[in-house]
Amino acid sequence: MLEKFAGWLVGWMLASQAFPKEDAPLVSFGILQGLRTMIEIILMLLTGLFMNLLWQGALILIAFMPLRIYAGGYHARTPMQCAVKTWLLFFGILLLYRFAPGLLWVQILLLAITGLSLWKFAPVEHENKPLEKYEVIKYRKLAFGIYGADTVLFVLFRLLGAAGAAKCIVLGMGMMLVVMWIGVGVNRRRQLS
Repeated sequence: MLEKFAGWLVGWMLASQAFPKEDAPLVSFGILQGLRTMIEIILMLLTGLFMNLLWQGALILIAFMPLRIYAGGYHARTPMQCAVKTWLLFFGILLLYRFAPGLLWVQILLLAITGLSLWKFAPVEHENKPLEKYEVIKYRKLAFGIYGADTVLFVLFRLLGAAGAAKCIVLGMGMMLVVMWIGVGVNRRRQLS
């Protein structure tokens, strides 16, 4: 169904001469990915809403998503697997928010582990998209920039007494760590085979 809608949208854009005809496959792919991402975000936010953790879920995604884009990590085999696995991880992170204590030393430790993991592994490549050297340098810098911004947000929230918001930032980074470490593990297993 999404493919049909993306195809219709590309056809409409072609009729409007929005881009050259030879770019249609790329535009179609981009639209399809955008629609899938939008649906996943809506499902995760609805999960947060039903758990009475809407703003917390949104803040976790704000910390996670930009970092995920540039740090790389695990990729599922199909879009459906990706959606289900991402939702399960997000649901687990919301459960951690609800039931795990927000100990400051644990949060600082998680921030440090995130920084070290980014330094050691980011960006985590995928077998279908190997990165050029310049891309590795660029994505690593961007990942560290986002990590820095998330860390500043964490400190600001802590200083302002918003411990719940600070916990969300750290949990978003924790979500990223899971995706990154699984991606590193899959890559190592693939290299050994």
